[in-house]
Amino acid sequence: MNILKKSNQHLLEMLGENYPHDDKKHRLIDFLIINDIDNGKAIFNTLTCSFIWMSNEEFNNVLKEDLHFNMLKYLWDNYFFVNDDFDEYEASENLKTWLRPNVEHESYLKPGNIKSFTILTTMACNARCFYCYEKGRPQTPMKADTARKVADYIINTAVKDGSTIKLSWFGGEPLVNENVIDIICTKVKNAGFNYYSTFTSNGLLFKPEKLEKYRNLWHLKLGQITIDGTEEVYNKTKNYKNVKGKNPYEIVLNNCYFLMDHGISISIRINVDNYNLEDVKKLIPELYWKLHLKSHKDMCNIYCYPIFEEGDYHRTDEENEKLYEGLKELDSILDSLDLRDIRRLPTDIKYSHCMVDSGESVLISTQGDIGLCEHYSDDNFWGHIDDIKKKDIDMIKSFQDYMPLTDLCKNCPIVPQCLRPKKCEDLKNCSIYIKDWHIRMFKEYVNNEYNLYKKSLEQKFINNNTCNCGEKCSCGEKCNCEETEKISLWKKILIKFGIK
Repeated sequence: MNILKKSNQHLLEMLGENYPHDDKKHRLIDFLIINDIDNGKAIFNTLTCSFIWMSNEEFNNVLKEDLHFNMLKYLWDNYFFVNDDFDEYEASENLKTWLRPNVEHESYLKPGNIKSFTILTTMACNARCFYCYEKGRPQTPMKADTARKVADYIINTAVKDGSTIKLSWFGGEPLVNENVIDIICTKVKNAGFNYYSTFTSNGLLFKPEKLEKYRNLWHLKLGQITIDGTEEVYNKTKNYKNVKGKNPYEIVLNNCYFLMDHGISISIRINVDNYNLEDVKKLIPELYWKLHLKSHKDMCNIYCYPIFEEGDYHRTDEENEKLYEGLKELDSILDSLDLRDIRRLPTDIKYSHCMVDSGESVLISTQGDIGLCEHYSDDNFWGHIDDIKKKDIDMIKSFQDYMPLTDLCKNCPIVPQCLRPKKCEDLKNCSIYIKDWHIRMFKEYVNNEYNLYKKSLEQKFINNNTCNCGEKCSCGEKCNCEETEKISLWKKILIKFGIK
């Protein structure tokens, strides 16, 4: 057995000592992701975040507990083994509750502790996507006077320890009202803050002639841009206003290329449903070639995500089955072109979902109201920029309400890494298709982590087989110089992992 990543010690301390009781049956904990790899099993414990590799022979002896004492002790100490009456689901939920930031503590969302600000510049948009969850909301723009007050709010509430703060521009389409971005960034910059900007945008309104502003005033680091299909599907889906005689698809691709070429990263989100599923299979390779992603690999990642089921829109079981099967194929296409970020295994259980329940991030509406989530752009506010001391605790608490465990959670290995906020329409309801999709992603993370570990062994092997003269030595032989190679330990490990 090889320990690839040790458990989170804080979690182990909170869980307490785990050991076998002679009068009880023993079993493997439900929270294990197990992948067959290199003639063995790569196993990740989603509760303690320990990651190990065992040979097939060792794994076959696990349930018999016919293992070396030290190996058996590790499996018990780190909650791979549990007594039959241990309730890992209750333990997982208790850990999340204990670790979650206390909304009522004075430090939670306290002025001087805020690190991230999501700012709605306008609720107007130049596109008319049929699936938009903001459809029907008032398209109010932020006024210049409000923008100046927003900047003052940021200056008065942001961390003062020299940390870099994040300004996330959202809408509507944030670039429809870029004047307020200029106002806010100018005041924050003049106040001496370190900051960077990110955008959630359709990308149509970026202009090459404004590069200097993007870099030196906005400190633009990342743009998330939605591209939902090849030219015909994209232009029909976006249904842009006032673009007669222009090709929005080509403009957006040119803008993506321009931003990447000038050091600004792009995250392309592809919203997928059954209507565009087949088209997206053509889109991904088209983006690869048109955006020259072979040379821009470090500046772009692409991911596919199912269109939100909100309001009156819900898919049938048959539609969901088709969609999530299609998403697997799309991920395979992305992987074949090396377009997805390498996701690592978590080092802690998931007790906060996102900016909403982090206690360090706020949303600022076009009217200066303070909230927590961009999906709630016209209600559920807990304060206002005019009064930085006002804090509606009950409203803040409501964003820390999560769905209870259901029958679908039984025998689910990723329960410790799953949260379903009650206020999140997209996440609060699970299904067998969503469950399988997320388990599959964790299996990918296991493979990623294992391969990175293997590469680190290979590098150490190379380092240990380089003599002081700088020459690489052949396995088991002496170098031409007087130094002998240092091989035994890493060679044995590599051989055990099946690396030739």
